[in-house]
Amino acid sequence: MYQLPPSDWFITAIDMQIFSNKKGFSIIELVVAIALFAILAAGVMNVAINNYRTYYGVGDKQVLMQFAQEGVEAARAIADYSWVTFKNGVGGNHGVTKTSGIWGFSGTSDRLSAFTRVVTVANVQRDSNGNIVSSNGSDDPQTKKVTVTVSGSGMQDYILTAYITDAGSRTWEQTDWSGASGKTYWHDISRTSSLSTAYSSQSNFTTSVAGQLTVAGAAAATMTSSIYTIGSAAKELRSVTVEQSLVPAACSLVITLETSQTSAFSSPASQTISDASGIKYTSSTSDSLNGQLFMRYKVDMAGCSTASTTLYSIKIKYR
Repeated sequence: MYQLPPSDWFITAIDMQIFSNKKGFSIIELVVAIALFAILAAGVMNVAINNYRTYYGVGDKQVLMQFAQEGVEAARAIADYSWVTFKNGVGGNHGVTKTSGIWGFSGTSDRLSAFTRVVTVANVQRDSNGNIVSSNGSDDPQTKKVTVTVSGSGMQDYILTAYITDAGSRTWEQTDWSGASGKTYWHDISRTSSLSTAYSSQSNFTTSVAGQLTVAGAAAATMTSSIYTIGSAAKELRSVTVEQSLVPAACSLVITLETSQTSAFSSPASQTISDASGIKYTSSTSDSLNGQLFMRYKVDMAGCSTASTTLYSIKIKYR
């Protein structure tokens, strides 16, 4: 005789059917979710790729890099043409433009299509070993840091930096005063070495020791160098570097640089420099000294009646 299955069998069967239906529904939901995610992800990637191509695609990235590099080369060209113009650009934002084949600063930025370029010039410091440092060093007037920043909407700034040195400078240097006095004009050492130790006039200095210009036991002393011919009014003076002994508190050692259109120096342009804090220092030269044909320097020491101080060398750079 046929018997009905136990009642719990029906319950189990129904539970299994419900479970099976729930499992199928979950798989469908998962498939739909994956499809939606794929569509959304594709859209986001498309936007990102289009943005990348706009600013960092193969062609545009090359334009971007060339635009920045051109800014560096423009700054270098400005420095080569006129170091005075270049160094006067320290501390500001600049655009660059070429007029009649000559690069120059123009405005605070310049543009190429969607890109904006800004050029900045900064002073450079070096430590006692000559290494470039960010702070606590001595200013190097012959070197500047150039930073070129290219920016655009929706892109990260592209930045190039370079150090530009006034490598084209010439140097007039005197390290010895033990030669003859009364020499009006200086001659290049490679041509007449005996005149490299000469000078025009001096009072109360000791010049007998090679490589030293010394004053001791005198209330005041002065020396005027021979005249150096610059050669062209287009030349620009760059800096003066002085090596000296430590200057006692009672003394002063002052260098005066003069330039003139004539060798008579009737109305010279002049700049006075001094630094008693160390044994070597470099000072930038004033723009007022440029555009002249002749230059000379004077050394004045005072207050050394009970002490002594010595000048070892003076180096004047120009181009």
